[in-house]
Amino acid sequence: MRRLIFSLISIYSLPAFAVESHIIYNPQGTAVFEVRFFDETMPIRRRS
Repeated sequence: MRRLIFSLISIYSLPAFAVESHIIYNPQGTAVFEVRFFDETMPIRRRS
């Protein structure tokens, strides 16, 4: 688990990427954590 966290941090620290993360609350009260990765070429959206 620590390896995964460190790898994510190293990916986030790359100057070529701009990372935007925010929490969305649905009307049902469920919290959705959304992380957006913006690269110079194409945007990638990941939801967990």
